[in-house]
Amino acid sequence: MESGSLNKRRLNCEWDEDSWLAGPRRNCRGGTLNGTLNGTLNGILNESDRRVLEYVEGNPGCRASAIIAEVSIPRDTLNKIIARLAKAGKVERRGGKKTGGYYAKG
Repeated sequence: MESGSLNKRRLNCEWDEDSWLAGPRRNCRGGTLNGTLNGTLNGILNESDRRVLEYVEGNPGCRASAIIAEVSIPRDTLNKIIARLAKAGKVERRGGKKTGGYYAKG
């Protein structure tokens, strides 16, 4: 089995065999053909990442529960977004577990 057909099955994509290297495809579920997930390649934030970052920027020291209530996302999703934003150097957590909060960096 060639790798192109393996990728096609894993991502459940439809594309023209001659142009699949051209970039992300609209008809993919579970990612895009160039391996990006959630639009986070090259510093591009997806919609949920952007909403969380905007909330943290506007509410320094906010707690996870406040972000969840405002942005309307599950706690597990928030944890993943915060981890991505922290890795990208956009947010940081300051303080202890009970009294700390999230702050925008830079």
